[in-house]
Amino acid sequence: GVATNNTTLARAIVLGIALNNASSGQAVNVLLLGAVTNAIFSVFSVNQLLYLDEDGGITDLKPASGFLTPIGKALGSNTIFVSILNPTQLGV
Repeated sequence: GVATNNTTLARAIVLGIALNNASSGQAVNVLLLGAVTNAIFSVFSVNQLLYLDEDGGITDLKPASGFLTPIGKALGSNTIFVSILNPTQLGV
C-alpha cells in the first residue's frame, strides 16, 4: 500500500521506499535503510530533512497537520539517505 500523512496513524506508517514501479501482482524492490540515487531527488538541497507527503511521496516541506513521518535526509548529487522514523500526530 501507499502511505499518506493525512488520514490515520496506520496509513502514516512507512516501512520502506519503493525503488521501482509495479502493477498489481508484480514485485516491488523496497529500501528500508540506506542511500538511494535517482534524478527525481535533484530538487532537494544537501542536508534537507525529508518527510512523507499526502500522496505517499517524499517532500522537504514539513507538514503542518495530519502526521509527521520523517523519511530521511538529502545528501546532494540526486541522493537521499532513507532512515524512516515513526509518525507523530500534529495539532493534538
